Amino acid sequence: MDENKVTRFAECIRENLLPHEQCAYIFRRILGWKYKKIADFLGIRVGAVSKAIHQARVKLIQAGLQDEEVLDN
Repeated sequence: MDENKVTRFAECIRENLLPHEQCAYIFRRILGWKYKKIADFLGIRVGAVSKAIHQARVKLIQAGLQDEEVLDN
């Protein structure tokens, strides 16, 4: 895993995502949690988790970062 890519990925998450988007995105993409588990942990509905993850991915793409570049290595 490329250290520079990981650092850029973390900075991009911190700078571009709202706190609830950060949590939902990291729990799903990094930890592999199911939507239901994320929803229960955060005290929100599954639909809200889905929306937060979708918004996070859109924002990261707009920032020029594809998470697969980092996560799939």
